[in-house]
Amino acid sequence: MALKGVSQDTLSEQWVPSKDIVVRYKISYSTLTHYTNLGFFNIQKGGGNRRLYNIEEVESRMGKIMRWIREGYNLRLISRKLNNGGPHE
Repeated sequence: MALKGVSQDTLSEQWVPSKDIVVRYKISYSTLTHYTNLGFFNIQKGGGNRRLYNIEEVESRMGKIMRWIREGYNLRLISRKLNNGGPHE
């Protein structure tokens, strides 16, 4: 089954719906959307209004995000660290 708007190259990676992320990491949909809007994760659009997340990217970044939140970093700084390779990665 091909997903509308998703290229064949994209299908070779493992993309999962937001539901899988919120269940696995015990975060709300609004938190996931906020993280996505801040640039923490890249998404692919599936059919309709469906967002698909690259599970490898989420796994590699979520541990860092949670650690930095515990250490008191604000979300904008976390976004810079994730996307620009900021200090203390």
